[in-house]
Amino acid sequence: MVKNNFKIVVPVFNSEKWIKKCLDSIKYQTYKNYKVVVINDYSNDRTAEIIEREIKNDTRFNFIDNTVKKCALENTVIGIHSICKSDEDIIVILDGDDWLPSNDVLEYLNGAYQDDTWITWGQFKLLSTNKICKFKEENWCIDVDKDFHRIHMLRYYFSHLRTYKYFLFKGIKEEDLRDSKGNYYTTAGDVVVAAPMIEMAGHKHRKCLDKIMYVYNNTSSLNDMRVCPAKQLAIYSEIRHKPKYKQYNKQEIIANDINIDILVWTKDRACQADLLLRSIKDNFKSYNKIYFRYDYSTEAFKQGYAKLISKDYGLNIEFIERTDFEKDTKGILASMKTTFMVAICDDDVFVIPTNLEDIMHFYTKDVAAVSMRMGEHITYCYGTNKPTPLPKFYPCEGNFLKWKWSEADPATDWGYPGAVNIHIYRTQWYRDMIKDFTFDNPNELEFLFNTNRDKFAPYILSFKTGRILNIPVNQVQTVCPTNPFGIKFSYTKEDLNSRWLNGEIIDTKNIYGYKNKGVNEEISLLFVNGDKHE
Repeated sequence: MVKNNFKIVVPVFNSEKWIKKCLDSIKYQTYKNYKVVVINDYSNDRTAEIIEREIKNDTRFNFIDNTVKKCALENTVIGIHSICKSDEDIIVILDGDDWLPSNDVLEYLNGAYQDDTWITWGQFKLLSTNKICKFKEENWCIDVDKDFHRIHMLRYYFSHLRTYKYFLFKGIKEEDLRDSKGNYYTTAGDVVVAAPMIEMAGHKHRKCLDKIMYVYNNTSSLNDMRVCPAKQLAIYSEIRHKPKYKQYNKQEIIANDINIDILVWTKDRACQADLLLRSIKDNFKSYNKIYFRYDYSTEAFKQGYAKLISKDYGLNIEFIERTDFEKDTKGILASMKTTFMVAICDDDVFVIPTNLEDIMHFYTKDVAAVSMRMGEHITYCYGTNKPTPLPKFYPCEGNFLKWKWSEADPATDWGYPGAVNIHIYRTQWYRDMIKDFTFDNPNELEFLFNTNRDKFAPYILSFKTGRILNIPVNQVQTVCPTNPFGIKFSYTKEDLNSRWLNGEIIDTKNIYGYKNKGVNEEISLLFVNGDKHE
């Protein structure tokens, strides 16, 4: 028999009466192949104190103690991504004021997952009456028809104990976990995740288990149906009318990571744009589509882009020849279908492999952007030619950096929220931000971003090591006199274009893995024969 790995996620708020019983019910399980993450949602009673005492020195338990109030769904998402390492991990959801009724629950679940099961739900009993809410009684915890459709979904189809594989959970689109304002749903989170996963799993891979595996504490005053019944029912209705997910095979689901659209701005620099595209292919898989907007000032530069367009990068690219910079940019934004986007200039390079899957789950309403250029190693500012101190970092699950841009020096990269490139933004927010702006190039657009800092949320997120390096070896726009980059001309754009047209490309040998101290660094470029290199 296969010994599955269970990852138990325990979101909890103000449950000092019950949390010990909850944790004990996990510890007493006879099946020991499990790990637990407990997420305390800024409780104002003794919940955190009890958790710390009960899990002390037990390496199976991890504790996330929120410093701000969130919601059950957001905490569940954070918990899942913090503890799951394998797509085959089995997630078990146990609220902190509820508990497992017997010591054989995980043993039973391990048996249930021996076949090709992706998701299960089971039977439970109520604490107040000991009433069993069981299979086919009052539509509680029932199996679903082969031709299941969410429009007919009853409230209690997918009830306690809820379990599912990590790869299936990752198949849920990020936007379907959030409301119309981009925030995680504050109630009815079980239905929010249930409908997509039941649809994706299909009849073959879902299973309703006929065993009591959960004690539901209906005496708790924090029960959603007591606190906000109207809101919960409204969300149920909204979820029922969302588009149905298609049934996936496992490979499709595993590949369905968070995707973003990329807008590339380039002018007169096909050689550098080629390096960027190769670095995307090598180091960045989390993209949906690349919108490549190119501009040129001479026929020679136009020929450079013609050569680039004829090259097969194996990427999903739409090439857009310049008309009007503002019109082109706004038109591309209007075409984007993904929740998130990033703009990239032609002298940017992905220097290390980048996976956005984990960090994007922490892109909450208090976060202005996810930066791919910042990291603990950024201690120098190219624009001021001075050392720059690291900002104060705030607690952030997932081993990422989180800081308040307003607390950093505004003359440095740490205090600069409005980088129009290399920062990942919500697509709709970016559209709304620029809709009334008038601009002719990225520099002017960035200036407008930073004169509207009041529209940015307070925090920025980044990896601990930056993913992108900007190599400012020449100057493209000269219309913006405050542009500090490219003043030292190591290579003219004409020289690079000539090398490109003659078959040379920039080598990645001294660029990939480069340890930079600044967001922008002038480093030597090495050239190789493009035909032989490929």
